[in-house]
Amino acid sequence: GRPTILTFLTTWLPQASAQLGFLEEVEVDSFAIVNPIMVQDTPPVVHIFQKRGQYNLTFLSDRDGVLVEPLQLSSLPTHIFLNRRGIIKNVKVGVLTKNELLENLVN
Repeated sequence: GRPTILTFLTTWLPQASAQLGFLEEVEVDSFAIVNPIMVQDTPPVVHIFQKRGQYNLTFLSDRDGVLVEPLQLSSLPTHIFLNRRGIIKNVKVGVLTKNELLENLVN
């Protein structure tokens, strides 16, 4: 029932920390659900990464990268914006700031 951002990242991506910081700001300051999905990272690796970074987001793990092909992910980070009904409204690639994330949520 709430707009959602699914952001596909990896623990080894240099921009991951910056992007996760912006995602945390959006989740705290908005009405949206924000889920980073770590591609080809195992749940234990993701858990350690989350603890080290002290991130408060709910991380998901796509350990085998099964979502890469069906979602046509060619670059990371990739953000998928879903409306309240779970329908994909927009897809953006690259590091997005808090304002850019919020703009894509409302449009």
